[in-house]
Amino acid sequence: MLKIEHRDVLFLQSDTPRDKKEREHIAGLNLCKEMISKYFGADNPKFMLNDYGKPYIDMEGVYFNISHSKGRVVCAVSDSPVGIDIEKLTEKNDTDIKNFAKRYFVENEIAQLERDGYSVLSFYKIWTSKEAYSKMLGSALSKNLKIDTTVLDIETYVEGEYILSVAVNKI
Repeated sequence: MLKIEHRDVLFLQSDTPRDKKEREHIAGLNLCKEMISKYFGADNPKFMLNDYGKPYIDMEGVYFNISHSKGRVVCAVSDSPVGIDIEKLTEKNDTDIKNFAKRYFVENEIAQLERDGYSVLSFYKIWTSKEAYSKMLGSALSKNLKIDTTVLDIETYVEGEYILSVAVNKI
C-alpha cells in the first residue's frame, strides 16, 4: 500500500527564507500525522529521528517520508520503506546541467540527459530519484550519489510546476 498526498503552504509577506522552511516542515509533519491516522489508525504518532535525521515512528509496518519545496509539501505513507522527493521545476541552462551531472550523476544518467537534450525535466527526474532512493534507504544522499537511478524502479510524477519521485522497497 502506497498513499501520497500534498499540501500547498501559504507564506506571509514578512516570512524570511528560514520562516518559509519552518512553515513547510511543520505542514509536512501535520500532513504526515493526518495520513498515518487515516491509513493506519494511529492517533497522534510520535516522531523520532534516525542517525541521518530521517524521521520515523515506532510502529511496526508503518513507513513514511516527507519532502517540501518552495510552497508545497508531500508525504508518502506505506507498509514498506518509502522515500519521496519533490522539487519545483526551475529553469537551468545546459551548461549548469552538464556541470552538475559531471559531478553527481553516473554514466547512464548522463547518457539519459544527453538523449533528452539536457532538458530540465530529465535533470530533475534523475535528481529527485536519487533523493527519493536515498531517503527510502534512510541514509545520507552523499552515500548514494553514484547509484544508477536509470535501473531502479522509481515512479516520477509531474504536477504543474512540481516534479516528485517516489521509491518504495517492495519487501
